[in-house]
Amino acid sequence: MSPKVSYNIQKGKRGYTVNFRHSVVKDKDGKYGLKVHRGIGTTDAAEAQRLAEELERILSDSYWADSSKRTEAYGHFSEVVVDAYYDPLEGANPIDEDLLNRINLPSKEDGYTRQTLVGPSGVGKTSLLRLMAGTAMERFPTTSTGRTTTCNLELIMSEDADYEIVVTFMSRYLVEMHVLECIEAALEFCISEKCKNLEKKRNDISNRLFSNRDLIFRMSYIIGDLSLEDKKTDQLDEEFEEEDIEKAPMNIQQDIEGLLESVNSYINRLIQIAQDKYKNNIDIGDETFNSAEENDILSLRNEIVEDIMARFRLLEGGEKLNSKGKWTNAWYFKTKNREEFIRTIKRFTSNSWKAWGSLLSPIVKTMRVKGRFKPEFCEEVPRLVLFDGQGLGHKTAMSSMPTNVIEYFRKSDGIVIVDDAQHPILENVKMAIRTAIEYGYSEKVCFAFTHMDLMVGDNFGNFSDKRHDIWVALDSYISDMRRQNKDVLSETEAAQMMGSCFYFSGLNSQGITKVSKKYGNDLIALWKDRLRKSITVDMISLSYDMMTLIAHLREGIKNYRTAWGNKIGYPAKKEETVYWSKVRALTRRLGYFGEDNYQLELMPLADLSASIRTQLNIYLNRPMKVEPNIAEEDKRMILINAVKSTINGKLQDFVKSEMWDEPDQLQRWKDAYDYAGKGSTVKRAVKVNEIFEFAAPQIDLFYYNMTDAQKVYISKVIDIVEGTLEQYRCKLERFQF
Repeated sequence: MSPKVSYNIQKGKRGYTVNFRHSVVKDKDGKYGLKVHRGIGTTDAAEAQRLAEELERILSDSYWADSSKRTEAYGHFSEVVVDAYYDPLEGANPIDEDLLNRINLPSKEDGYTRQTLVGPSGVGKTSLLRLMAGTAMERFPTTSTGRTTTCNLELIMSEDADYEIVVTFMSRYLVEMHVLECIEAALEFCISEKCKNLEKKRNDISNRLFSNRDLIFRMSYIIGDLSLEDKKTDQLDEEFEEEDIEKAPMNIQQDIEGLLESVNSYINRLIQIAQDKYKNNIDIGDETFNSAEENDILSLRNEIVEDIMARFRLLEGGEKLNSKGKWTNAWYFKTKNREEFIRTIKRFTSNSWKAWGSLLSPIVKTMRVKGRFKPEFCEEVPRLVLFDGQGLGHKTAMSSMPTNVIEYFRKSDGIVIVDDAQHPILENVKMAIRTAIEYGYSEKVCFAFTHMDLMVGDNFGNFSDKRHDIWVALDSYISDMRRQNKDVLSETEAAQMMGSCFYFSGLNSQGITKVSKKYGNDLIALWKDRLRKSITVDMISLSYDMMTLIAHLREGIKNYRTAWGNKIGYPAKKEETVYWSKVRALTRRLGYFGEDNYQLELMPLADLSASIRTQLNIYLNRPMKVEPNIAEEDKRMILINAVKSTINGKLQDFVKSEMWDEPDQLQRWKDAYDYAGKGSTVKRAVKVNEIFEFAAPQIDLFYYNMTDAQKVYISKVIDIVEGTLEQYRCKLERFQF
């Protein structure tokens, strides 16, 4: 049966939209035929009919059912038709690294050192980056008291006269999914209020509609929200310091009245939808409800996404890197004028309400920036690359380090753990330290403690007292780790970490304090020194036994399966079982969003890597034999750390492949999300457990009881360990009594 495409004009609108079932994309029920609702940019009935017929042709021809044919399709069909067909097909696939590589990322071979800044939200990572880049007075990147950094920033300091940026954006499909989640949250609120007095609760609706729960996708920055009504008249804001857009003008002519008109229109539409659903006894919060099948909800989502897409027209003077399609996947800009550059880049980083309506920051994925940046206290431009990203969170302890942060660890020469001197070494900082050690990156680690000026107490007589207070907290944690397992960290490594602490004050004040200047210089000196050092371990060889490796692998998987069985409620609900909607949201992100976690709270891939890595760390720190046996401890640990970092890097890729990348596994995540109706929570738990059976199979003690899947899994891990050991002239041997 040939596909049918309908076209019509929505109530209150002038332009036509098309509705169709996608021939090669599955819907919520796991069946081919995802419902697509898309504006086609015409008010002409004949043109709408022509475009609908084009869509029917492309849907009917299986030749085009491959995302690699998209560029070719632009030569055969109208652009709006190609976009409507391929956006759902490509889904949330990550941007090709080649787009970022429009700006080369320098490395050791180029005389550069790469440093990753990591730490809890709000401790001052971005403020520290400003200091080191010399951009504090230009207020780039943006900082605030709340969570600000929501994308990856790669900043390259260069002596070149040109300033360059490549910025990549979320795909349209991913933005559609985020917008749909915001609509669902706002509708759930209206229904929970029984749709009573909603006109008096418009601010509550606005808060849910224009900012998602994890505060990362904040639509208000792009299209505004109802708070603009108060901001334009509130005189009390003069008492608070905020990002002053005028210090680096963005040529913005903000139309607050126009933004509020659109915002109120969206809220009116949402209230009407909620009232219709409530009147018909439809429970939006129930698992049986599927918002992706509701024309009124899809129409609102489409209109908001089109509004977001319109902001791409504000990009001036640069180059769109995806040659076709209305949506911009990546954009490149270059200039010799620093002020023009900062003004341009703020569109991707600012959160100032004075710029709402013209910002794109909520949909930015990664920015790679290059220019003549340097600390004000340096004469020359240091050969330095700084990586900054989303904070680790400060409200709850994270179970594992996010996988994208680990990726930056792997390609960095140094890891700067940034922490608040007022409350040092809390749980998420401990997790960052532990992860770096387990990956064999202890020699990369240094610490930057901010807010030294805010430390107050009768016990602080001088600056040295403050440093000692922090030193005691760090030493206590490192000593505790060594008491629990003396092999986790050598004395040399522990001493090096304790000696790599730097202190900063007044990062958000006018000018640079003497403290920040001193320790900023010291930090750069440390990075340069570590780049120069090269200790050879060519004469040392390590030997490990295979039986112990399998025992540690078994323990790591057992711990993971127990913890995650409890989280998903398999085989039965426990006290630790999370609410069904969170598990559903997780499966949605893995199945459809191209994201491997839910709000940094549920991280199945990172948790599995961490669970196995913890066991491998114990195993690799205890080689069966070291040759020559007179090898110095520090050189032995250098080799062990090199082995650990390589194995753990391969392990993370292995976990990702086994749990997510493998097509059948990806489909299982989709199937898990697609369950709806009575009993769907149990079905979802069973399906997620099925994913774990392939990605983390329980290993039996006895070979003859093992399944083929278990045997293959063990073989793959052994290959990773054995191949890495051979790479470093080490051995994996059968156990010797």
